Amino acid sequence: MLEISVFLCGAVVMVIELTGSRVLAPYLGTSLVVWTSLIGIILASLSLGYWWGGRVADRRPEARLLGQIILLAAFSTAAIALTKSLVLGFFQAQGFVDRDTPYNRVIVFKGADNDTGRLMRVMVTGPHARQSAMYLDDPSALALPYTRYFRLAEHFVPQMKRMLVLGGGGFSFPKYALAHYPDVRVDVVELDPGVTTLARDYFELKDHPRQRIIAEDARTFLNRNGEAYDAILCDTFNSHYAIPFHLTTLEAAQRMHAALASNGVVLVNLLSALSGERSHLFHAVFATYKRVFPRVLAFAVRNTQDGSSWQNIILAAFASPDEPLLADPDPDMAAMLARRLDIPAAAEVAPLTDDYAPVDRYIMSAW
Repeated sequence: MLEISVFLCGAVVMVIELTGSRVLAPYLGTSLVVWTSLIGIILASLSLGYWWGGRVADRRPEARLLGQIILLAAFSTAAIALTKSLVLGFFQAQGFVDRDTPYNRVIVFKGADNDTGRLMRVMVTGPHARQSAMYLDDPSALALPYTRYFRLAEHFVPQMKRMLVLGGGGFSFPKYALAHYPDVRVDVVELDPGVTTLARDYFELKDHPRQRIIAEDARTFLNRNGEAYDAILCDTFNSHYAIPFHLTTLEAAQRMHAALASNGVVLVNLLSALSGERSHLFHAVFATYKRVFPRVLAFAVRNTQDGSSWQNIILAAFASPDEPLLADPDPDMAAMLARRLDIPAAAEVAPLTDDYAPVDRYIMSAW
């Protein structure tokens, strides 16, 4: 009977482990993070049980005591069905969400600003980077450093009226723009409706009379667009593993140029190094925009002197050939403008095109 009891209890533990993923899925998803946590908890509990159970068995090797322990475990297992909605609903309400959308595995969780310690809600769609973040005490503030560089639009086009944002994510800059630019209308193109839903649920995205949200591929939107914008913000290259190549190409840049007002600016956020083997993506995109726009500048978000590290880089492409103003009385704006990069002509590589855009190879070389 002892051997049969051990066999059945081991089988039940495996059943609990497998069904546990189904219990967690509606609340936390079924990602690798969830499975790893589940397996880790099961293994840790087994180890604790072996140690504690062995000590009890050495002191009281009684079949009756073993039966009582198994019965208690059965009641505890049954309690899962009665409490799962309450317990998991509580954890979900605390901000950890793991959800499959039509295009992404998205994780939303609470975190803290590395510099100030302010509490944030963070959206992650890939390894090594935060795609969006929001301060819990000020939802319209710009929490991630690279998003603050999109403020360069107000410096370069102070009279802007129309803004196009390619890539919504947590809608960080659209919320900022609506709160700080009372005369600006914002169109946001976000491919993934699941991401937009998460932005509504967890990032304070609200309907606004000056905001239009378009659920469409950004390149498709650009191809059919007939309107003119004073500023276009491209925030679609913020992944370490999957960049939409059709938005990096000469043809895509031409469509952005066609959608730009005569004094407008395109601001592009991308992740790359400044020099060396990890910088191919940056130099390829820079060369591509230089083929289309009469003037292109680049700004390092973190450090202009660190050439080898992976960091956010902001490209500013201008519709006008006039020299842009690189001074501003606002100290924050002046600090961003001071991070302009000098790009030697020899560093440029061939531009990307719809026929040849090896961005996947460039990304792999950066890892």
